[in-house]
Amino acid sequence: MSRTADVLVWMACGVGLTIAAWLVAERTLVRLPATALTAPAPVGWGARRLGRSLLGIVLVAVGIVFLFTPGPGVALVVVGLLLCDLPANGRVARWLLRHPSALRRVNTIRARHGAPPLEDPRSASQDQVSAPCSHRSVGSR
Repeated sequence: MSRTADVLVWMACGVGLTIAAWLVAERTLVRLPATALTAPAPVGWGARRLGRSLLGIVLVAVGIVFLFTPGPGVALVVVGLLLCDLPANGRVARWLLRHPSALRRVNTIRARHGAPPLEDPRSASQDQVSAPCSHRSVGSR
């Protein structure tokens, strides 16, 4: 094949992978429960949970590649982290979605498909911090 044909094949593969990655990321974002960022992680390992973790790792890897090429890199990294059952995945996903523009973008995608918005991890962490002290009144000793 000529050099032009090689470039066209690689461009077509890139466009196809971008479209496929975006569709997977969008479908996964829509299927997440609204409490995905605020609920505690389940315990125990089952085949389904292991499969989700493997899919999450693949999505994170593809997302990292798409950070340097055209494609939905950040969305795939976030979705992959939410699917993985790793100790730090929730912290990293919450850190990424603490940016109002990122959370707004994810919730726009969810709203387009009729899914409820994800709970804001910033407000949930503030509620958890203030909850133990909520029984005290301001002037009591």
